[in-house]
Amino acid sequence: MKILKGLRGVQYDPLNPDAYARILELEAFGKEKPEISSIIKLQPPKFTTPFEDVVLTEGQSAHFEARLIPIDDPDLEVTWWKDGVQLRTGHKFRTFHDFGIVILDVLWCYEEDSGVYECRAQNKLGKDVTLAKLKCSSKPSLIFDPQIPKVSRDLGN
Repeated sequence: MKILKGLRGVQYDPLNPDAYARILELEAFGKEKPEISSIIKLQPPKFTTPFEDVVLTEGQSAHFEARLIPIDDPDLEVTWWKDGVQLRTGHKFRTFHDFGIVILDVLWCYEEDSGVYECRAQNKLGKDVTLAKLKCSSKPSLIFDPQIPKVSRDLGN
């Protein structure tokens, strides 16, 4: 390894000697279009680790996470459902699907968010589903005890 002196050293030798050969191989790969099936092994989707049930109280966030194969299928479609109705992602529901990981976050849960959440994965060869229950218990909303200190109440009599 050769390093030049100065403010910062410059490294001439690569950290991975095979990297240049791989770069040349990748650049040559783009010139001819091979069949997708020769690049990746096509298989039906399968959840290798499923969602787990979540129990929490109002105001907390729920996190569902699962592992899914195949990782590199361009035709794989992942959809999210609650009680049989497809979810729309936005400020309340955040989804992630990449590198074989699927995640659903339900932010600021309320009792009406309780239900069965499912993730459906589908490609040309098949489909798979993982599901879990979310149980969100509400906080008491009506205050029945007086909020005035007892000393102040006694002075009024």
